[in-house]
Amino acid sequence: SRDWSSDVCSSDLDSADLVADARQVEALYRDRGYIGATVTALVERHGERRARVTFDIHEGAPVKVMQVTIAGLPADGGDSAAIRRRLTGTPLDLAHIDSLADSLQVALRDAGYARARPKAVETAGDTARRAGTVRMTFVPGPITWIGDVGVRVTPSGTRPVLGDAAVLRAFGVAPGERFSARRIADGQRRIAALDLYRTVRIDTVGRRDARSEEHTSELQSRETISYAVFCLK
Repeated sequence: SRDWSSDVCSSDLDSADLVADARQVEALYRDRGYIGATVTALVERHGERRARVTFDIHEGAPVKVMQVTIAGLPADGGDSAAIRRRLTGTPLDLAHIDSLADSLQVALRDAGYARARPKAVETAGDTARRAGTVRMTFVPGPITWIGDVGVRVTPSGTRPVLGDAAVLRAFGVAPGERFSARRIADGQRRIAALDLYRTVRIDTVGRRDARSEEHTSELQSRETISYAVFCLK
């Protein structure tokens, strides 16, 4: 049981609003696995213009995760065993569960599955047994490989400060490598850290065979004041 209190002006109190607030707090508790939580708003008036509102919260026993199923995740697409360990025996907290599912989705893209479809998360709770189940389903699709990597630079003068080869070395992602969203983002940050360009953008163009992607680093000179629009064919 928990209490939360606040002093308010009596004229601002509305019993219907207090009931609605209590229901919202109950909904928050349900989303975190405390399905039987009850919240009651208590009003203690102090004169005509002052009052103390106390929300009396009875959490009750939470529904705990007893079974975790992770379907469709390839062995190299994330550590599903670690996710099961982190969830088993904990409250059926929807936000926490979704956050862990998101971490697997990120790991999936970093492992080369660039075209992975959004994950699906299903939860169910047995209030009588206080036992919950979680099912995460992933659709990774084929592994994506890096195809051509090109550079387009809009220099401030007649020649760019760095040649294409130097920019590609800084980018650090080469043709033939397995796709990794993290490595591509790291490469973009490395080029930006050179402090030579106003804008660094990485555009992705998928090929018809769905096995490779072309990543083109597009840079606009830091010394220019205008922005260019690049069109990729």
